[in-house]
Amino acid sequence: MASFCHGAIYSSFEEAEEALIKFCKDNFHPINRDTKRTKPINQTAINSTAIIQKNHLYESDLTSDVDITLNSSIIINQVDTATENLLCDSNSTAIVHKNHLHEGDLTRDIDIDLNSSISINQICPATENVLEAESLEYHLPSNDELFKLNKNPDILQKLYFIKKHPIQPSFFSNIQLVLQKLYFRKTSDGKKISRKWLSVLCIDNELKALYCPFCIAFSSSLTTFSNGCNNFKHIHEVVKIHEETLTHRHSVEAYIQSSNDKSVEFGINNNLMALKKSQIQDNIHVISEVFEIVKFLGRKNLPFRGPRNSESLYKWNDEDNLNKGNFLELVKFTAKWDATLYKHLNAAIKNSKRRKDNLEKKSLISCSRGSLIDSTQDVGVVDQAAVCIWYIYEGEVKERLFALLKVVDSSGNGYYDMLKKLFSEHSINFNHIIGESFDGAANMRGEYSGLQSKIKSQENQKSVYIWCYSHVLNLCVCDTCKGVEAKKLFGFLNRLSTFFSDSYKRMHIWLSEIVSSLGSNKLKKLQKIGENNTRWWSREKALFWIFDGDKCLFPTVVSALHHISISRNFEPKVCSEASSLLDNLCSFKIILTAHIFLNIFKIIGPTSRYLQTRGMDLISAWSMVDSVKQEIGHLTFDNILENSVHFSNNMNDLLNSMNLPDDLLVPSTLPITRQSRKKRMYDELYADETPELPLDKFRVETYQSIVDHINNSLNERFTDNNQLIADVQYLIPKNFKQIEQMPNTALKDTTLLRTK
Repeated sequence: MASFCHGAIYSSFEEAEEALIKFCKDNFHPINRDTKRTKPINQTAINSTAIIQKNHLYESDLTSDVDITLNSSIIINQVDTATENLLCDSNSTAIVHKNHLHEGDLTRDIDIDLNSSISINQICPATENVLEAESLEYHLPSNDELFKLNKNPDILQKLYFIKKHPIQPSFFSNIQLVLQKLYFRKTSDGKKISRKWLSVLCIDNELKALYCPFCIAFSSSLTTFSNGCNNFKHIHEVVKIHEETLTHRHSVEAYIQSSNDKSVEFGINNNLMALKKSQIQDNIHVISEVFEIVKFLGRKNLPFRGPRNSESLYKWNDEDNLNKGNFLELVKFTAKWDATLYKHLNAAIKNSKRRKDNLEKKSLISCSRGSLIDSTQDVGVVDQAAVCIWYIYEGEVKERLFALLKVVDSSGNGYYDMLKKLFSEHSINFNHIIGESFDGAANMRGEYSGLQSKIKSQENQKSVYIWCYSHVLNLCVCDTCKGVEAKKLFGFLNRLSTFFSDSYKRMHIWLSEIVSSLGSNKLKKLQKIGENNTRWWSREKALFWIFDGDKCLFPTVVSALHHISISRNFEPKVCSEASSLLDNLCSFKIILTAHIFLNIFKIIGPTSRYLQTRGMDLISAWSMVDSVKQEIGHLTFDNILENSVHFSNNMNDLLNSMNLPDDLLVPSTLPITRQSRKKRMYDELYADETPELPLDKFRVETYQSIVDHINNSLNERFTDNNQLIADVQYLIPKNFKQIEQMPNTALKDTTLLRTK
């Protein structure tokens, strides 16, 4: 006791705390927990003040001064001589220094000043005080104490709340996670930094939720991690997104300011924060300089790139790399007088070389990969090819733009030689190409001389060629639209749209007609058909709005064209064009052709839109493609003819109710045309048999041609990869529960893709 009251130096805060507790227990009477009151006793008043100062803390500790005043009355019946001499009328100070601890411990300077004036064995009968206090109890904090704060907490309460974190268990029974990826993040230079802002609620080894204690304590708005994030399916992406949000950053900065110069997040102190701000200012300066260079090139209409593929920064110091292009040369020129840009440029060159070495050593040399290549002409009439590759690195699929090349020979052999030279320059084994995703051009998908066939025959026979099924379906429809009658139909629809939009006077007539429409028809307008042959959605929209159903725009268009054709406010040329468009619109041949494509679009449209959705089911997508083939095969001309006649009759009824001339009718039959007969030569035994009835001729020459064309296109363009698609379906994480139902023949084709 003598050492405690006379400024003894303890090696740890816990040792000093135990000594203080022992002192209180030895000199104070315990409490009756039932009544929480003690018997009246005679005692002497003692006022003691303990001042605890903590000046040097690590990341999760408090920085505060805590004053604890003990006002109590004690009576000591038996005190030994040594204790009596120490306590009677004495001032005692215990100073505990703890400056050098291991990582994870506290770093505190604790000064405990006990100023006490005690008279021993002096009894005051008139004084009876009651001592009330709680007995010392130690218990584990509840979940509410760990992850919730009281309403309107002060700074000390917030800092004490942060002290309890992070809580990061190492095992979860209900989910398998890569803890290194969850509890650590990688910087751009490959260093791992602990996520000390992340705490995990785990009950009975079951992961319940993830919390951010800094956002709970210091955020001014609620976040997902304030209430507990339970999106375990995308847990790594959610954690990464949260730590990059402004709300989280502001919360961390608020904590740093509240705890003086102490930092929690990744060991960043005020000096590092100042360095970070300086780096941000440097980055802003670099971006502004780059913007000025870009604007200069744009004003002068100068190209960015050089005459060859020399823009890679790892080739910056090569002797043969003299012309890097206008953009990089201007950056190099500006960096001579700009220290910030010069420093940034040198760092970028080093990082480019390091990334190239890492890719070649860790990812691209020994692993399997897929490739994608496509080309287009630039304003300089140069065909530029972009080469992308896919590979797996640390369990994740990576997609990278690998090179931009000038295309000299666009044939399959030309592309193959270009890729082989590119891969050999980067020490990439061409045999490791297990998949190609080119477009449907003949030089890419050709069975004998296409690029995919060259890769299969000369490099890897097990490689798989496949491309976007939605694009394939679009190409099938576009192939069908190349027929003569199809060109007439969609060319007419495009003329119809541009006829009204080319003149405000004609558009005024159209708007006056559309005002009288009901419901959603008021919002419809004639759709222009795009010039891009691989996008058919505009054809579908233009066709449906004019010919689909009883609420279509057909009678509105007829009425508008009729008013323009007889109006004196328009020139004769405009009236003649309107009359010609009106005759074509009311032609039963146009109506029949339109209903053929209506049926085709109704079958293909939903499948095409589903193939463009994210997270689609691969098996369902493949089955929908098969169902498209079957439904188109079940189309009959009789049903299309019946629908066309019904449409014509309904349109006649609507036109009669619109006060239009009686002779303005929509026919429901094809006009009879003269049959041309060919002269039979003397050595011919039979004459050519041609259909005599207009319907039979239309059935053979138009309907059957369209249906046969789209059937052949579907069968030719869709490759037979259904077994491979079924195997890939089982490899999607959300389908792991269905592995028990997987047939014995599954994944056999997938294992064949592995390279030796």
